[in-house]
Amino acid sequence: MPFITDISNADRASIIETIKQIKKKHLLHNRWINLSNRYRKDTLNFIDIDRPNRIKQKQLREYIASSSILFCSDGWINFSRSIESLLNGDVANAIHLAYYAEIKAVMSILASEGIGVFNSRHYYVDNTKRVLEISEKCKTHDFIPRAIIEWGNLPKSESLFKSLSYNALPFSRWFDASPYNIIASPQIIATAWIKEYSIDLSYISEDHVLRNEMSYRPHEFSIDFNVNIFQPALAFVKELWKIIEPDGTNSFSILDRHLLRLAIEKLYISQTTPKRRLSPTAYDDFVTAIFSNLGISTSSYLFQFITRKVEKNDLDLFEYAKKRPLRNRMVNINGNNKKHFYRKNNFYELEDLYGIISRTFILMRLSLSSASTILKSSTISINDLAFWLNNLGTSFGVDINLPGTNMADLFVSVKDSLDNIDTIDSMIASPTLHDAHQNSISDEFKILNQFQRAFFWGISS
Repeated sequence: MPFITDISNADRASIIETIKQIKKKHLLHNRWINLSNRYRKDTLNFIDIDRPNRIKQKQLREYIASSSILFCSDGWINFSRSIESLLNGDVANAIHLAYYAEIKAVMSILASEGIGVFNSRHYYVDNTKRVLEISEKCKTHDFIPRAIIEWGNLPKSESLFKSLSYNALPFSRWFDASPYNIIASPQIIATAWIKEYSIDLSYISEDHVLRNEMSYRPHEFSIDFNVNIFQPALAFVKELWKIIEPDGTNSFSILDRHLLRLAIEKLYISQTTPKRRLSPTAYDDFVTAIFSNLGISTSSYLFQFITRKVEKNDLDLFEYAKKRPLRNRMVNINGNNKKHFYRKNNFYELEDLYGIISRTFILMRLSLSSASTILKSSTISINDLAFWLNNLGTSFGVDINLPGTNMADLFVSVKDSLDNIDTIDSMIASPTLHDAHQNSISDEFKILNQFQRAFFWGISS
């Protein structure tokens, strides 16, 4: 199966080596790639001209490697614009922009694994740093979900757990501390986690359907503008901010803690038999062994959390993300075999939007941890990227001022805005979008829209 073989042969180590070369040759000159790189602009046209035998190997390799970081940043920018649309009552464009943030997050992950997504011809970097064309021709929106799902089924998808960490310990270290030595477990968990915990990337195809309707059909026919979405949408956005507050050690403290618990639970299931799991203390004993092997006290709050003695419920984010965007409401019309999308009261529900935003949010967290790990492995610090990060900050009105800035301080303004909104909410019984724009709460929107801030403290962690 050539497609699977190509995805398997793409090499993350070659991307790291290429990023190291980019640091030496380009970052010192305040650029990601050479200005004369043939694929820097009009990329698809020049690739079509050069394929199959005249591809500029080094130039396309540097393009793919740098895009692992740049696509990640682009995704956070698109997501911020999606939230801005949501808080302004523009549901259709919120869906449109969330979909493209989702796509950029996946493209970032693929690029970090050595896979370059282009139009209908795609490329990968192998372990000799050669850039090779992927054997099957496939349009972008079809290729992306297929490629990432195939990657998720490969042993190397374990890199997911080497990138994510909690309390400075990669998830892979938590797995290694298991009392049971089952080598295949991390891959099994990666596959199961992708499919079960809201990261089932086959949803992208369905999100694409929803995006198309928002982009190409009159909004009046799809969105119920008589429903006041402002209050629930604002509450949803506030919760997103609260779960990614940095705490000094963890850049996304609450979210990462929940991700760790889900991962350990999957580890437990993958390494134990149904019979063993019948014991009421089996899971606690399993977690106790992990904590003991890592030298972490079982009297800690984290142990109580992992064993669900406290904060027993998963985040709403995961529940929203697990909802299929449309297919769960597909019905047969007039007894024929054609399926149509059923919409309550003939309109899409707000949870359709929450679902795509939640899936995107989780994917962006994964792409950010992957991008951050790529930079660390390439010995690149945020000060090496000051030329780029300072300009990014300026583009949305925030002074980054590298070198010398603690990126986690970017959350201070967010927390102030959340507190101010809570104060104003207490004075208005059921605030609407109109109320928001008539009160000082509108000033806080500028901050709450800026999820790019999370990219800055995440990439620097």
